[in-house]
Amino acid sequence: MTVQFPSAAQALAEEIGTLRKWLDEDALPLWWEAGSARPNGGFYERLGQDAKPVFSDDRRARVQPRQAYCFAAAGQHGWQGPWKEALLHGLSWFE
Repeated sequence: MTVQFPSAAQALAEEIGTLRKWLDEDALPLWWEAGSARPNGGFYERLGQDAKPVFSDDRRARVQPRQAYCFAAAGQHGWQGPWKEALLHGLSWFE
């Protein structure tokens, strides 16, 4: 009896595909829909287990460019969601 294991490249490609699907279909849409602080701009610090914003009086400045960068990078990598709108939304918070 011979046991065949997928090559490391095959296993990695499958994991990358799974991660990409999760980002494209779950994480990025969730952060845009639930994580964006509308209409004031920027993003919430965090979401609770119920996917609702955990409100705080403070929003750290480093969170905003990090979220904007994530959406810009997603657009660069081919995400078909509203990456440009999300990017501009995050950057507008600084103005």
